[in-house]
Amino acid sequence: MKFGFELSNVFGSVYTGGHVVFTNDGNSLLSPVGNRIAVFDLVQNRGSALPFQCRSNIAHLALSPDNVTLLAIDVEGHAVICNVVRKVAMQHFRFSSRVRAVSFSPCGKMFAVSHERVVQIWRAPVAREKSILPLKLHREIAGVTDDVVSLSWSPDSRFLLVGSKDLTAKVISADPEDGFLPCTLAGHRERPVLVSFTQDGDGAVTLSRDGAVAMWGCDRSGSTVRWYRVARHFIDHKHSRVSAAAFHARSGLLVCGLASGVFLLYDISDPNTLSHVQTLSISHESLSTVAISPSGEWMAFGCAALGQLLVWEWQSETYVLKQQGHALGVTAVAYSGDGQLIATGGEDAKVKLWNASSGYAFVTFAQHRAPVSAVVFVPSHGQAVLSASLDGTVRAFDLVRYRNFRTMVAPRAVQFASLAVDAGGEVVCAGTQDDGEICVWSLQTGQLLDILSGHNGPVSALAFSPTTDALASGSWDATVRLWRVFAGERSRGEGMEETLSHSGEVLAVAFRPDGREIACSVRTGEIQLWASEDGVLLGTIDGRRDIAGGRGVADVTTARHSDAAKHFTSLSYSPDGRVLIAGGNSRFVCLYETRGRVLVKKFELTRNRSLDGVLDYLDSRKVTSTGDSLDLVEGDASSDSDDDGRRGEALPG
Repeated sequence: MKFGFELSNVFGSVYTGGHVVFTNDGNSLLSPVGNRIAVFDLVQNRGSALPFQCRSNIAHLALSPDNVTLLAIDVEGHAVICNVVRKVAMQHFRFSSRVRAVSFSPCGKMFAVSHERVVQIWRAPVAREKSILPLKLHREIAGVTDDVVSLSWSPDSRFLLVGSKDLTAKVISADPEDGFLPCTLAGHRERPVLVSFTQDGDGAVTLSRDGAVAMWGCDRSGSTVRWYRVARHFIDHKHSRVSAAAFHARSGLLVCGLASGVFLLYDISDPNTLSHVQTLSISHESLSTVAISPSGEWMAFGCAALGQLLVWEWQSETYVLKQQGHALGVTAVAYSGDGQLIATGGEDAKVKLWNASSGYAFVTFAQHRAPVSAVVFVPSHGQAVLSASLDGTVRAFDLVRYRNFRTMVAPRAVQFASLAVDAGGEVVCAGTQDDGEICVWSLQTGQLLDILSGHNGPVSALAFSPTTDALASGSWDATVRLWRVFAGERSRGEGMEETLSHSGEVLAVAFRPDGREIACSVRTGEIQLWASEDGVLLGTIDGRRDIAGGRGVADVTTARHSDAAKHFTSLSYSPDGRVLIAGGNSRFVCLYETRGRVLVKKFELTRNRSLDGVLDYLDSRKVTSTGDSLDLVEGDASSDSDDDGRRGEALPG
């Protein structure tokens, strides 16, 4: 068996925040997903993920005009310069502080970044030139009284237009020029969301958060260049504020994304006229990013609060791409028998089906009212998927008509933590986390057939044998019990064949494909292998050190002495039964050879420092004198919120 696995795609989320960008041919869209980058081919309807990752969640993306160099900058100011064609990272770089805006010059030889009150112009790496240090600082420009939040290049790559929190926009030169003086464009009452040059470079457009659009002209007749305001317009849609915007200089289209989830499309090719073209509500949360394709035909919108990613063709008024991931974390995942589909369940109480080859989600089931705890495909025909939830229901969804055709409930209010279906697709079992019982239903009729009692703790795992009618159940009472589900007429709760005692709480169970071996994960970090026929312990795999994770921000002990993530919560055998894959609440996934019980391969899923428990040691700069982490303090001024870190206090009365 080969173990050279590589990252192919990311499922469960399509957009988590930051800026999205189109490729220069307009056929693909790059979207940040945590600290990774998802690529959506809008022509072939396929998605993939680039193999490299940033240190934290990506905040900015910038693509060179030749579609070769991609600059990805995370929320902490760490940058990755990569070659998109070869899909390799060329250099990792650290800016001095958090980056607010980034943009490549139209000539592709430079790019500009802004952090705090400084704008830096860097020489972009050239693909044909070999250099030890691909990045070279060309110029650093100061003189702005507040943080620079947006910037734009002139078409000839000679000038920059920067927008600042001081409510102004300033025109600066990329290189020192004789007779040129920086010009300030003032008049906005709130900070600018968008600044951009017009197509000829003799005009500019600025848009502030309150919806004020200012059109600017340039007079070059005298010895000095003079900028003046041509016209001023106002955008007001039910008093909603502008959260993101984009301007297409060639066609004069201005797209405004509002905090209410509505986008407005205007034609400002005539500076004296603000011509309304379209209005569409695409979300009920604030739009985080807006991008326009180079041709001006497609527009991309992202909503970080809901994980939405949309591409809209405004001329035909149709969606080119409409995807939404889980708004909260993914709690369950399952592969279909033919490997074509992936089912995910999340804390947002939704079940989503994804095409494994294209990476697109094509159906969402939102019937649950509480987080989904388990999902499983019916193994016999694969035309149905089952899900268990903390709302006390087990639902069966038809994969032909995409409807909820069966809902199974317990006699009393419970919360289901585990789920299993037999090889024939006739019997469904779900374990509760309240009283340690296992409910058994008929999938065809939805009738409750039996309730298996015997566990003294929550039933955390269930698994049917692939070859027999045996059901294995793992519980927090440190036991794994084997049941005869098809034992015929018997009293309720009877039919238990064997009890396998463990050294700690059982978190996961899995049968080998031939049904002769059971793997059980224990909270102590061990994986115990049992013979399913006679209940004999065959061996133990100690994976405590292999799965050990980092320290969380709320942990009072170090990662070395903490037991929070040193155990496996999911197990699965390879089709030949020789390799066991195990994962848990850690950034690692381990592959074990079952005969020798040795670690064969260890994969690191992520290095995203924005996630809790990735680092082994907490950053001492973010720890207060009382030992608390600043990440737990609400209202941190470093957060990029709409009110720039300010929190209003309610007045008396």
